[in-house]
Amino acid sequence: MKSIILCTLLLITTIYSYSQQADSLKKFTREYYLQESINQKGGAWILTTAGTIGLVITFSSNVSNSLNMAGYNTVSTLDYLFGSTTNMPPHPRHSYTVPYLLSSAGIAGGIVLFIAAAKNKRKAKSVSLNLKMEKIPVLQPLGITQYPYPAIVVNLKVK
Repeated sequence: MKSIILCTLLLITTIYSYSQQADSLKKFTREYYLQESINQKGGAWILTTAGTIGLVITFSSNVSNSLNMAGYNTVSTLDYLFGSTTNMPPHPRHSYTVPYLLSSAGIAGGIVLFIAAAKNKRKAKSVSLNLKMEKIPVLQPLGITQYPYPAIVVNLKVK
């Protein structure tokens, strides 16, 4: 009895693992590729805009910090030359490497998404679904007969 139940469970498991999903054909439709292209283009605009704004803000902050350091160095040199006794704390230097890298990564990610959106739009224009009747040979007691069955043909033009 255990072996029958075990074989039945094994058979059920293999049937489900080798079966095709019912909604897997939705991924090859024109609407799917167009929607994917629209979503990717929206994400690309967001990433590119955020990266550009981040790059402009980081650049302006870097220039501002450099000008402040130049002015601070001029004042501290004049104080040293004329013998001022005021001790000014050192001006902190900021590293802008991480903001520059993050902004550049945002722009690069936006460009990659623009390219992917264009590819999906091209796929949407070139995809086609057809219904084709195929024949399968079936062994019968009198010989082999050909039984027709419907098959869905997906044509994709890949460049």
